Amino acid sequence: MYTVYTKNNCQQCLMTKRRMKALGLSFIEINTDDNQKALDLVKSKGVQRLPAVFKGAKFIFSGFQPSEISKLKE
Repeated sequence: MYTVYTKNNCQQCLMTKRRMKALGLSFIEINTDDNQKALDLVKSKGVQRLPAVFKGAKFIFSGFQPSEISKLKE
C-alpha cells in the first residue's frame, strides 16, 4: 500500500493519483493542506515538492513522474 501526500489545487497530484488508479495501484491520500503533521513528516524526509509517494515510511519519489509510477506496478 502506498501513501500519496498531496495539496489542494495541485495538477501534478491529480495526475499522479489518476495514473496510479489506472494501473490498479492501491494508495491512501493525505492532503497536507488539511494536516500539518503530515506536511511536517514529508518535509522531515527532505521532500520539497508534492505529490510525494511513500511505501510505508520509505520515500519513493515526488512530483508527477509517470515512469516512476509505472515502476511501482512491476
